[in-house]
Amino acid sequence: MRVVLLHGLARTGWAMRPLARALERDGHETHVVGYASRSAPLRHLAGEVSDALLRLGLATGGEDVGFVAHSMGGLVVRALGLVVPGFSCGRSVVVACPMRGSLLASRLGASGAMRLAFGPALSDLTPEAVAALPAMPGPYGAIAGDTWSPLGPGAFFVRAWAPGRASDSTVLVDETRAEDAADHVVVRGVHGLLPASARVHDLVRVFLREGSFRSADRPAP
Repeated sequence: MRVVLLHGLARTGWAMRPLARALERDGHETHVVGYASRSAPLRHLAGEVSDALLRLGLATGGEDVGFVAHSMGGLVVRALGLVVPGFSCGRSVVVACPMRGSLLASRLGASGAMRLAFGPALSDLTPEAVAALPAMPGPYGAIAGDTWSPLGPGAFFVRAWAPGRASDSTVLVDETRAEDAADHVVVRGVHGLLPASARVHDLVRVFLREGSFRSADRPAP
C-alpha cells in the first residue's frame, strides 16, 4: 500500500518518520508530506497537500493509497474533498484527531495571541467548522490518547474546561469519536508523543492490514 503520512498543527514531517519506518517494515511505500500548518486556513493546506500528491503520482487516490494522519492532519485529509471533489482512498488511520472539532480551538481561537501563534487554521478546528467538512475519503480507524500531562501546552485548559473527561492533554477522547469510523481505540499516551508510540505503530499496522484494530491484542497462533 502507498501510505501518505501527515503531521499535525505546529509540527513537521519529522514527527511522522518513526511511524513511516514501522510501516515500511511491513512492506508499505511511505510518503511523509510536510505542509505549512500555521500559514493558511485548512482548505489552503489541503490544496498544498493535494499538490504534493500530484507530484508523487497519487493525485487520483484509489484503494491502494491510504493516509496516516496525526491531529489536524486528519482534518486536512477530510478537507481534500473541498479541493479535489470525489477524491477517494483506501484504508487510513487518524491519530489524536478531533474528528468532532476541538474545545481548545473554540476557546483559544478567540485570542489574538493564539491565532498569531497557531495560524488561521485554528479557527477551522471548532466543532462547527469541522462538522461542515467532507467525510473521510475512505474507510478509517481512529486512535485516541487518554493520558493527562502537565507538559502538554493545552493540558491545564483542557482540565479546567472539561473536568472529568479523558483527554491526551490536548484533544478529548470524545472529540476523536465519529460515527463513520470503522473502528476506534483508546491508548495510553500524550498528544504530541502518540506518533512515536510503539503501541500506536502496532495498531496502525493492524488496521491497514485488516481494517480493524481488534486483532492487535490477539495472541499469535
